[in-house]
Amino acid sequence: MAGELSKRHSHSLSPKVEGSQENLGDSLDAENDYSFEGNGHSDSTNFDADLSEYKKKATIIVEEYFSTNDVLSVANELEEIGMAEYRYYFVKKLVSMAMDRNDKEKEMVAFLLSTLYADVIDPPEDYRGFNKLVASADNLSVYIPDAVDVLAVFVARAIVDDILPPAFLKKQMNLLPDDSKGVEVLRKAEKSYLAAPLHAEVVEKRWGGADNWTAEDVKGRIKDLLK
Repeated sequence: MAGELSKRHSHSLSPKVEGSQENLGDSLDAENDYSFEGNGHSDSTNFDADLSEYKKKATIIVEEYFSTNDVLSVANELEEIGMAEYRYYFVKKLVSMAMDRNDKEKEMVAFLLSTLYADVIDPPEDYRGFNKLVASADNLSVYIPDAVDVLAVFVARAIVDDILPPAFLKKQMNLLPDDSKGVEVLRKAEKSYLAAPLHAEVVEKRWGGADNWTAEDVKGRIKDLLK
């Protein structure tokens, strides 16, 4: 991984063919991406165009991350495309595309979220991205049989890594129907993972853990990159 972290890539950022596996996250949206507490844009047409363009670029960044495992490249590309107010979508896309992949990719995603937290992705955008993921749990379950368990681990990991506050669980439960898959995800995260003895260690090793690099090691490199 050490060698991969220093890579740089130039990308065309062209969209993928509609209907491919990479577009799974888009097809699983349970709500419009602009419906969460307003969008900050007075011109909805411009907003739709901006978000559509961001989705295309974010999807390509996620795809390439799964191929390269290059954390610094992701940080650099997110900074290059800007539009920080849409990074919640990157969080949502990143996790949803990892959910039906193997444990290595799931751990890569958890590690990436931890390294990008605050320095590249603002905490409210992480929160918003997970809000949308949990709200999409019913649709995710249609395509991914173990979606509830996988998403519960992602939520628990985000709490263990201090990306989400523990209060996220109760707040989201109050927003969702009691019989929804989203509530099932939150309860499973709380009772099956976060309430277990030595839960932090268990959750961090659920998908094998990171390589020799720690999130703090890479965060230091990201800060140098963004200077």
